[in-house]
Amino acid sequence: MFGWSWWVIGLNAVSISWGAIHLYHRASGRHDSRKVHQEWSTDDLVACVLSALIYFNGLAATVLVLINNTTGWILAAETVIELVLMYRIIDPKLKSVSSSFEKKQKQYLEELDRIVEWE
Repeated sequence: MFGWSWWVIGLNAVSISWGAIHLYHRASGRHDSRKVHQEWSTDDLVACVLSALIYFNGLAATVLVLINNTTGWILAAETVIELVLMYRIIDPKLKSVSSSFEKKQKQYLEELDRIVEWE
């Protein structure tokens, strides 16, 4: 293993723990569901940090796995876990924003149809 390996593996372990604790708090009701529609929330912060780590780990793990280094396999496993956590954290917000957008789009199209029929 390289000298920096333990730092990277430890950082990923902390981020996985942070994401898991965040999901636990949201599932137990400690997370305010009204904040889901805000511009930026804790969900966004956790997802941003995880996505940056996923990108870095994906690159590093690919190179290290190709040279068959143990660190690469550990990073690859942590990357998969972080990817699942990121999806589970941000997906509810994306679904709510998407449904809100669809409602606005439907209203806009109905209004447009009404205007076009009037002319």
